[in-house]
Amino acid sequence: MAPRDISELPEYLRFRVGHSTVTDGNMSYSFGPRAAVLLARQRFFAGQDLPPERLIPFFTEHREIITDIPAYDFDGCSLSHPPRFISDANVLQIPGAGIFLGFADCVPFVVYDARQHLLAFAHVGWRSMAAGLTGKLLRHLMQHHGSRPQDLYGVIGPSIKPESYRFADPIQAQNRVWQPFLRPQPDGRTGIDLYGFCTQEVHSAGVPPDQLYAFRTDTATDPTLFSHYAATVNGQRHKQGRFFFYGWLDE
Repeated sequence: MAPRDISELPEYLRFRVGHSTVTDGNMSYSFGPRAAVLLARQRFFAGQDLPPERLIPFFTEHREIITDIPAYDFDGCSLSHPPRFISDANVLQIPGAGIFLGFADCVPFVVYDARQHLLAFAHVGWRSMAAGLTGKLLRHLMQHHGSRPQDLYGVIGPSIKPESYRFADPIQAQNRVWQPFLRPQPDGRTGIDLYGFCTQEVHSAGVPPDQLYAFRTDTATDPTLFSHYAATVNGQRHKQGRFFFYGWLDE
């Protein structure tokens, strides 16, 4: 069963997700002047009515590190200072706080436990996906936090789709776990289905299919989003940058 559209996410759930767009500006200091990026960050979160002093940034290294965040020493510098820790998935247990990261094709993945009121946020790239990060995060919630599948709601954020993420000789083909998610394309290349892989991992963990939601847009073809693949492989320099995706845990 395909994920439901994000517009169908029930409003009574006590968490929020969202993302910036090209119009909001590039959110990465690696791809723009520091002053302009900071201003873009401040304006975006102000427009989302989210307090920057309650937001947690992190670094990711495309691995499978899962970090529990039961408490955090907020210093009000989350938008201007480098993140304090490296992780790939984080479990946030602080009501009235959020977590965010820049994306440009990889899969943002958020899970909310409605019974325990906790939120998990992951950056899932093809390397960590092959290592089973999505499933490991869900099992972590069940084994270490007592989460039950029927209480979990998943959200897959904007990501590149297989019709765009195409290669003549993809490295993923060397790993058998990718075989079900290699999609032959009309031009003879192979599309890599990150979206389908993530969806299958969530279903396999026992989360009810009707409790999985997604932003179905393709970062490579959506003009409102940045895309590393479109910028580098397709030469679309205007697509170079990062958009923010966030998860927020209500009070």
